[in-house]
Amino acid sequence: MSNRYEIKQEGVVINTIIATEEFVTSNFPSELYEVVQCYTESDVREERDALLLEVDAVAANALRWAALTADQQGAWAVYRQALLEVPQQETFPSEVTWPVAP
Repeated sequence: MSNRYEIKQEGVVINTIIATEEFVTSNFPSELYEVVQCYTESDVREERDALLLEVDAVAANALRWAALTADQQGAWAVYRQALLEVPQQETFPSEVTWPVAP
């Protein structure tokens, strides 16, 4: 799978490419280059949305939800809210601190 990478040398971006990880590691040795995978807003939102679907599968299943304690339900609610707030993170989308699932 190809991803977008910034190629840096001495802290300066010298190129941005779309390539496989294998290509990048074989052509841009870490002794000479700093390679940073770039994430677009849509990449991060797509990943966040997939995690929200997992949460909603728990919350939307009445039997599963009822089997949880109030503390567990609260933890899932906090986790879901944290996922919704991912785009408001200051470093979004380049760096995301993902909440931990309960």
